[in-house]
Amino acid sequence: MSAQETPPSAPKRRRRALRQRAIRDALAAKAEMSARHFGEAVSGARSAEASRRRVWGPARRVSDAVERASSHIHAIGVGRKIVSNEHTDVVSVRFYVTQKLPKALVPTSARIPETLDGVPTDVVESPPAFLATPPIPPACSIQRLRIQRPLRGGISGANEAVNAGTLAAVCRSTRVGEEMLRFVLANNHTFADLGAAAIGSSILQPSPRDGGTSTDRIATLARFVPIDENESAANRVDAAIALLDPNAAMQADICAVGVPQGTTDPAFDAPVQKHGRTTGFTAGIIDDPSVDVVIPLSRAQPDRVARFVQQIRIRPAAGVSLFAQGGDSGALVTTRNKGRAVGLLFACPDNGSFAYANPVAAVLSELEIALA
Repeated sequence: MSAQETPPSAPKRRRRALRQRAIRDALAAKAEMSARHFGEAVSGARSAEASRRRVWGPARRVSDAVERASSHIHAIGVGRKIVSNEHTDVVSVRFYVTQKLPKALVPTSARIPETLDGVPTDVVESPPAFLATPPIPPACSIQRLRIQRPLRGGISGANEAVNAGTLAAVCRSTRVGEEMLRFVLANNHTFADLGAAAIGSSILQPSPRDGGTSTDRIATLARFVPIDENESAANRVDAAIALLDPNAAMQADICAVGVPQGTTDPAFDAPVQKHGRTTGFTAGIIDDPSVDVVIPLSRAQPDRVARFVQQIRIRPAAGVSLFAQGGDSGALVTTRNKGRAVGLLFACPDNGSFAYANPVAAVLSELEIALA
């Protein structure tokens, strides 16, 4: 110590000593708990079960999250305890979980004690880490431009007279007499060619641009919502459905997104996702839940336009360069936190910097359908 440095006061030395002791105690408690918790995953008869039950993503149903409450821990460490989103000076043993649940919902056997040998604990919701390599897209995404059987949402599909589009999801009719029929949802402009296609015309998977031919028919156009081509119009949706052929089995899930968990209304800043024919899986943010917009309907005829009201505008999520591009029309947009359907994508600029989607509630109402 130099002559100019002032030695720490006795109170400061005591505080420093107490903090160092708290850190040592926390590290010791952490090491013991880590060995106990993760050791169970590699010992005895529980090894295979623990590996299967380890949770790497949040559950979309509360019942599933509760059932797997003991499997959400993916890391145990030491850090300052977080209270009301603020870091305190209290040193704690941290339990990092994939999904944090209200204490009342956590089974007693899965609850983390408030202290360990006198050391406070903290439960921190955190996504698990993976090796820093690009994720491998699921097979359905890699093959989204090719023939896929059984069918699913998020892959290439369009009317025989249309260039390309995306299949949204399997759905059922709410009309009397159609209860046993199954349909596939998409846009008017991809399934009905803006009303020019005849009812009963063929829907192909993949789309004609991706090599689809008459032998690849999966459905026939059943009905669509007409689009009023007028700048003063009040169109709500660009939507159509096709009746699935008897031999065209279609799964309820959407490629890379999963099965829609009901529906919801658009909300400011809601994180959303979609999987489309062109750009595959992308994440976005709703930055305008009720935009009225005039859309050109034909590049060859730019004066041919239609006004859509109360639409959803979606921008790419942070770190993402685009949300959708041409050919993604028809993709079902769902919320990222609960997987609820929120919109039907129908328009975007060429650079993919944003996209428009119809509110899903309007789509279901005007087509008289429900997601299957």
